[in-house]
Amino acid sequence: MNCLKIRCKSHSVGEALLIAVIALAVTVSVNQAHAQPQYNALYNFTGMGEPAEPAGRVAQGQDGNLYGYSDSGGANNFGTIYQIATSGNTPVVLHNFPSYEDCGLGLTLGTDGNFYGSCQGGGDHGYGYVFQVIPPPGVVSFNKLYSFAGGTDGAHPSSRPIEAADGNYYGTTRAGGNTGCKNGCGTVFRLTPPTEPGGDWTESILDRKSVV
Repeated sequence: MNCLKIRCKSHSVGEALLIAVIALAVTVSVNQAHAQPQYNALYNFTGMGEPAEPAGRVAQGQDGNLYGYSDSGGANNFGTIYQIATSGNTPVVLHNFPSYEDCGLGLTLGTDGNFYGSCQGGGDHGYGYVFQVIPPPGVVSFNKLYSFAGGTDGAHPSSRPIEAADGNYYGTTRAGGNTGCKNGCGTVFRLTPPTEPGGDWTESILDRKSVV
């Protein structure tokens, strides 16, 4: 009987230890969940001939650097496309916009290593356009891929283009398309890369929004 009593008591101590360990683990997990994230300013923009008022999401390039858009600053004070290292060095301007074209929808890194974005204004017709930025180490270039024409075509992009598994780029516009709205109800579009280097990109409207 005594052995049985001792054995029972031993089990009780073990259970108590197990409960204590579980309680400690839960406490640590709760504390970690409520830990405050650390914020460090990577770079403070000065606006003195460099990018200013960054807007939209940045994208990390294949070289590890960050690429983004600024709403003002640069050579013309109409905004820039810039590159900045994750160490926080002075940003490098890759493109100076000649006029304000509202391109703060963010950049997308393509599988080709280039960046893609949209401007809500500007372009050949004033209804916005989709652009491509070819980054260093090669020759840096800024290319307009497609200018929206308004009307039944899209107008004023409302999202950055994203690359799909089929190699095409997709996005939306907030106007154009069906004429049931005052300036069109918006569209979903697809941009198909050229089959030959230097060829034209092809736009297709997948959906024209309408008033229900």
